[in-house]
Amino acid sequence: MPSSNFVDPDILAKLTPMALAPITLEKSWGIKAHASWNFPSQADALKWGEIWLACEDFGMETKVASGPFAGHTPARLKENWGPHLTGLRAKPEIPSLTISIRLERTGAEPGPARAINGEELWYVLEAGAESWVGSSGPGPWPKSMAKTQVEPGDGFIIPAGLVRCQGPKLTILKVLPTGSLVKTVHDWNRPPDLWDFTPPPRDVEIIDGEMIPLKPVTERRDHVLHECDLYDVSLLKTAFATGKGESLSVICPIKGRGRLQTAGKKESVRLHPGQAVMVPAAQGRWSIESGTLVAYLHFHIY
Repeated sequence: MPSSNFVDPDILAKLTPMALAPITLEKSWGIKAHASWNFPSQADALKWGEIWLACEDFGMETKVASGPFAGHTPARLKENWGPHLTGLRAKPEIPSLTISIRLERTGAEPGPARAINGEELWYVLEAGAESWVGSSGPGPWPKSMAKTQVEPGDGFIIPAGLVRCQGPKLTILKVLPTGSLVKTVHDWNRPPDLWDFTPPPRDVEIIDGEMIPLKPVTERRDHVLHECDLYDVSLLKTAFATGKGESLSVICPIKGRGRLQTAGKKESVRLHPGQAVMVPAAQGRWSIESGTLVAYLHFHIY
């Protein structure tokens, strides 16, 4: 939590949780059909394959969707608010979002096979009866691919350099370190995707290995799914939660609807799947309220 030697009362008075406007990208391997968890209006009628929920990378910057800071990027807010937004960091010059959070959704076709120079987290939101995720080592793709059947709620950590592929009829939330290099290894003989990741300036070293399953989710009120140097993420299944700022937070609802309410303020932020909400580090206590069960991933970003 920001220490008293830099807390600015004027900035504290302006802080508020902010919904981020999703960035939707159509893909040949995407699908138009509505998702059971109700995707955002930005994706309506599009054959979408990617929705970037929170990002300052790959030539994209998500912006605040509404309210007094509508149109502001996290970078602009960091310029104005400094550690009040990000929390105290050993390297204050790094981007406010040290990770990128996106949804990838496949229809009848699998997504591209890719290798990345950083660790990636996958959390399955939707899966069909024949859905799978694939990975392989340095052998020729796709002959070397090993398939794993998946269900909603499954999660994986994918080591740097491991070739990975999202199979058909899947919606997966994915988390990448900012500044990652992404290499498309195989794209199933489809025409080149002009909006794909830019070829990396240097080659990504491919390794032999396998996806690492996340620990099974318990029935506790909250459950830490993963911790690393850049962030930790917990799955919360509750209609009410409170917190007080220590680091920048990003809330990603995955089931149900609710509102994020901050102490002492009348305004609230609506929560629904398909849109992330950013909570400044110095934000006072906040609560999530819902008339029904609401589930969300809570990222503390360092």
